[in-house]
Amino acid sequence: MVAASDFTTELEAKVAQQLKSQRVGYLLGAGSSYLNGNGYPLAFELWDLIKGSITDAAKRDDIQAKLDGGANGIEHALDLLDDGGANDTPYRHLVTAALAELYMPKTPPLDLHGEFVRRIAQHEDPSVKVFSLNYDPLIERAAAHVRVRVIDGYLGVEHSYFDPAVFEERIGRIRGTHKGKQFDETVKPIHLLKLHGSLGWYECPTNGVRRCGFGAGPPAGTKRLMVPPQRRKAAETMNHRTPRYGLRFAVAWDTTPRPSTGLCVLGTGSPMST
Repeated sequence: MVAASDFTTELEAKVAQQLKSQRVGYLLGAGSSYLNGNGYPLAFELWDLIKGSITDAAKRDDIQAKLDGGANGIEHALDLLDDGGANDTPYRHLVTAALAELYMPKTPPLDLHGEFVRRIAQHEDPSVKVFSLNYDPLIERAAAHVRVRVIDGYLGVEHSYFDPAVFEERIGRIRGTHKGKQFDETVKPIHLLKLHGSLGWYECPTNGVRRCGFGAGPPAGTKRLMVPPQRRKAAETMNHRTPRYGLRFAVAWDTTPRPSTGLCVLGTGSPMST
């Protein structure tokens, strides 16, 4: 059996190697935002943290009853309350709203994520892909803090709009040479794909998919774009008929060269290989 200290040393060495490698994608799970309790909570903690803010007592009791009846966490409880239909159930929106209220006021330290984005922004290959399963804005805030450019598919300043074409753009200047005009890429932004949605993301019936401030609620009459913790999240993430999630993954993965070295998975307990 490998000692815990040996495992940690080997893991840190592997992560350091991946951070230096070229053409590697990164997948971030909840553990990458936990920060030893100074960041955002893990899945098993969520229900105890949000149940007090769910004002619909009957539906809150329904969720609690499933948990008391043996459901293995909030994800399983929501699955048991899901009728499997095409339409969303009210339970998921109550949970999503409560999660947003829990996350919005949090301001965890940015130093570790700042170092992460600073290092991968130095890669020679253009537009390193960071796939995130988290709702929190740690990557975005850390990148701004260390002045690293991140592309997340949104354009504009206030109530930004989603345009997937931005993932295909390159930033540079055109200069004249003896061979004619030549394009020099000057900035290689990180491409951030938040597969389960995010704080600040919302869908408006008239103005489409938008993004407001991470610490603000979306306008009245709109719907938050955050896939709640339940099993149908996998289908919603990959379903191309659900453009607010699946299209982000499809565009990023299909319009640029696939990572040839691998995918570095950080902070998730899913059985995935790197």
